[in-house]
Amino acid sequence: MIESIVSQVVVHAIGQVVSYDLKSKLENYIIERNNDIIWNSIVQETIAATEGIDEEIVKYVFRQLPIVDLKRQLFDKVHENIYRKFVLSLAMELCKFNKEKEFAVSLGTAIVDNWFKKNKYPLDFDGFDVQDFCQLINNREKLYRNYFKLFEDKNGIDKIRIFYPKNGESWIRWDEKYSIDINVNLSKGLAYGFCRAGFDYYKNICDKDYKTLKYAYIVNEKEILRFNDFSWGENNIIIWIR
Repeated sequence: MIESIVSQVVVHAIGQVVSYDLKSKLENYIIERNNDIIWNSIVQETIAATEGIDEEIVKYVFRQLPIVDLKRQLFDKVHENIYRKFVLSLAMELCKFNKEKEFAVSLGTAIVDNWFKKNKYPLDFDGFDVQDFCQLINNREKLYRNYFKLFEDKNGIDKIRIFYPKNGESWIRWDEKYSIDINVNLSKGLAYGFCRAGFDYYKNICDKDYKTLKYAYIVNEKEILRFNDFSWGENNIIIWIR
């Protein structure tokens, strides 16, 4: 199907947006979605109580679109699996700094708890298992697999194979041992965070025939994936590009 290739010497991560114009457009889009005073106060309150976390890491992590999307779910009262979604999403962002083991569980659960308290919702202490979270986050391959499972659509007709780095590595081997198949419905678009730099995506066409992801961009707060040749317009906000 796909050759097992290892490329350890790369200029940038696969899928990473490096064009100045495209990066600027994406940055502006992200900034526009990080102006919620109530949410920012909850984040700052939680961070102030968290010992040892670097302020620059905080600024980076909490402005990422997957975290912003989870904030929206909290405000829209979409609370199913919210602790799991938040902790795993936060862990994925913290991987950039090798800080997921230190902060993902404590910080993630505290943020959700503080939001519930601030909005006078009862805390859901049975909504998560700390030991389960710790086991997943202590093994990046397990983290990757369980994170992408959050996007699974049980009625999805599109099978996407995602290749991820092996434990202890930062590159992709394109080996089936280090991949996961996720069923989605591409016509719906996908939540923020599915397309990530450093991961590769293939769409199953039939049997062992796959198409590679070319681009992903944002429309109506969703990630839109394109596996065929595609020319984007000046208004498209590109989040992943081959």
